[in-house]
Amino acid sequence: MKRVHYTILALIICILGSSVFADTTYFSEEELAELREIRQLREDINLCNLLNGIYLSKEQMEDILELAKEAQKIRQTYLEQSKQKLHKTKRAFEALRREVIKGTGINPHIGRRAASLNHKAKEQREALNEELRELEQRVGAILTAGQKQILLEFKPCLLPPRNLNEPERAGQAFSSAPAIRVLRRLRQLPPRRYAIVRHRVIQRHLNNLTEHHYIEFTPEERQEEYQRLLALCDRVRAMNDVDFELQKEQLAQEFARPILEHDEQFLKHQRLYGKNRGLGKIGRYFLSPRIIPILEEKIALADSYKQQEEVNLLRVNPAESCEGGCAITGGGQ
Repeated sequence: MKRVHYTILALIICILGSSVFADTTYFSEEELAELREIRQLREDINLCNLLNGIYLSKEQMEDILELAKEAQKIRQTYLEQSKQKLHKTKRAFEALRREVIKGTGINPHIGRRAASLNHKAKEQREALNEELRELEQRVGAILTAGQKQILLEFKPCLLPPRNLNEPERAGQAFSSAPAIRVLRRLRQLPPRRYAIVRHRVIQRHLNNLTEHHYIEFTPEERQEEYQRLLALCDRVRAMNDVDFELQKEQLAQEFARPILEHDEQFLKHQRLYGKNRGLGKIGRYFLSPRIIPILEEKIALADSYKQQEEVNLLRVNPAESCEGGCAITGGGQ
């Protein structure tokens, strides 16, 4: 029975994701309305799975709800402004289409008109995204580091993943070849030459971290990193060939540790927070209009659970061993 259930569910998922449904020509208005409802339900289920796995406190839900409502007001204002120009833009684009389809050149006035309206629409979208990204930053300040990590690993799904509350570390591609070449070259140098070159190599590497990877060091941090790399180079130098070949990948990662740590944080930030035109994961999920009724329902459930617990506690009979009464009856201290 369970196998049949999952087979049907898989079929539904395939149907919803089918490219056939991207063409709305074959559907009536009623069917299109149902498709929109199904998509909204699917989005609701994804959001519920995320909220169930990320464990927001009631206070967090209330704060995020206010920001989601603020985002909705911003979108509504943008929509009203867009509606005012919608008819003008449509007429301008229709005129441009007629010019383009003839293939005999475009009337300058028509071209400028369409380009101007398109540019204004683009400016409106950028202004909207800028306001939403500010709210996204505020939502990010509400979430804990652990909740952000869960969000990084979250993927939209109808059924909640089993390991959502145990996210893996975000990984990134890393080429160890350049670091291995540097370390191998240091191993091949004569002792006297190595004593001179190692300092130059390390200083060049630290400069590269600042100039090309934008990693800033305080004087103390730079000296600490210098000493760490110096010890690493000496350790690599003292290894025999077999040990070096076996450990070269790990050694390369040690050599490039600041780059790896910086890139990991950068990638996390880019995925969580939007840049330029779009929103990151925080904004796409927690500022979605669909999350507003879901959070309201969850907050109401949290309040009802609390009230139920209080009622149950008041109904507890005092224990016979409570001398002078119990605290829950008001007779004890």
